[in-house]
Amino acid sequence: MNINEGFTFLNFISNKNQSGTVTPSQFNQLADRAQMEFFEKDYAQWQLTQDITDALSVFLKSLATSVPTDGRLIYPSDYLHTSSMRHYFVFNNGGGKEVSVEEVDNLEFGQRTQSEIVIPTLRHPIYTDYADYMQFEPKNIGLITMDYFRQPTSPVWGFTLVNNRPVYNAATSTDWELPNETHSELVAIMASYLGINLRENDLIQYAELQKKELIND
Repeated sequence: MNINEGFTFLNFISNKNQSGTVTPSQFNQLADRAQMEFFEKDYAQWQLTQDITDALSVFLKSLATSVPTDGRLIYPSDYLHTSSMRHYFVFNNGGGKEVSVEEVDNLEFGQRTQSEIVIPTLRHPIYTDYADYMQFEPKNIGLITMDYFRQPTSPVWGFTLVNNRPVYNAATSTDWELPNETHSELVAIMASYLGINLRENDLIQYAELQKKELIND
């Protein structure tokens, strides 16, 4: 369903449950929050299994970029989570291969950079995350390729006022980026924020009831 169908469906459910009409601003906040909740749920599952779902794949990007000489790389503006990190290591004989850049926590990063035994090298580089940037060691790692999950675009139910009432405007609206098969679950999540707890069968029944009322209208 597109964002207008989601808006209509959620209001239908809300009114049937006597929870009142959902305003455009409320809907946009709920829609964005629901999309992020769904994303983070799938991301948590990915952390356990490393299986990228169809929903997550929408947000996966690959970026080849050069790390500054101080080893600090500012996050991309749409960055959310790292999937993998690698760089091309060149052997002394002129050949080379792509190797992983290991992610470590801040404590281990400090220990490894001060170690005389397990020193980070271009063959076995590491990085750690800070609030605004990633720190690499060795600092002269150069070109890296980062696969990461980007921030989902916020959905928007856009409208124009007609006789002082909001009317859907496709030109100023933004649909959910998640696949269509997730949209019913998104509406259910949004309904839960309104105190309406729905099961899958409830959604199906509401959808059928809405169709009947539209036909009768």
